Formats: sequence, C-alpha cells, structure tokens
Amino acid sequence: MGTLLALALEFKIEGLESVIRPLKQV
Repeated sequence: MGTLLALALEFKIEGLESVIRPLKQV
C-alpha cells in the first residue's frame, strides 16, 4: 500500500511539472 501511495504521489508531481514547465517557458 505504501508503494502505491508513493507511486500516486510521484504521478501527481510529474503532472504538476508538466503543467508548470510550459508556463515557465512563456
């Protein structure tokens, strides 16, 4: 269960980065 939570957290962070990165480039 812990690994699943860590995976979900990693996925969330990756999603946030993919959203923030284009905003920073502009």
